[in-house]
Amino acid sequence: MINRTLEKLQEKNPLATFKQFSIWKKDLTKAYTLFSIRPDCVSKFAVELITALGVLLVLIFFCGVFGWDSTPACFQVATRAILYEARLVLDGEGEMYVDDGIGCVETALVSSGMEKFDNICCDLFNSPEAIQRSKDKQGQRLDVIEYVIDLQTGMVSVARK
Repeated sequence: MINRTLEKLQEKNPLATFKQFSIWKKDLTKAYTLFSIRPDCVSKFAVELITALGVLLVLIFFCGVFGWDSTPACFQVATRAILYEARLVLDGEGEMYVDDGIGCVETALVSSGMEKFDNICCDLFNSPEAIQRSKDKQGQRLDVIEYVIDLQTGMVSVARK
């Protein structure tokens, strides 16, 4: 993603370097709960629970859940849809890993790129709350999905976390 951004920038300005662009990241709010389960399919998501008193309870989920081993694979459909749309409208480049959106663009266009990404996600999930804006980050050095990306040094390394 970073190299593709640099190549695009160098087409306009052959002397362009990493220092002329920034990276940003976005996080979906409670990602798995953003996708709904069709009413005719919710019975497949029912879970039996027996309480300490021996009472049988049945939980029926109407949205995606954390803890079910197939949820990340199901959510990948949404991830690919977001990424497809983002690549059509972003000025720079974008990638996504499950619920984490990452972009790379000329520094002057960072806010615009982040807003476009927000709009795609909020439209797809039909929710203005789809993006957890408190986790928004941008800059030339960011921790992204357990890595540190540093555009000043041109290095990617494992984050301390």
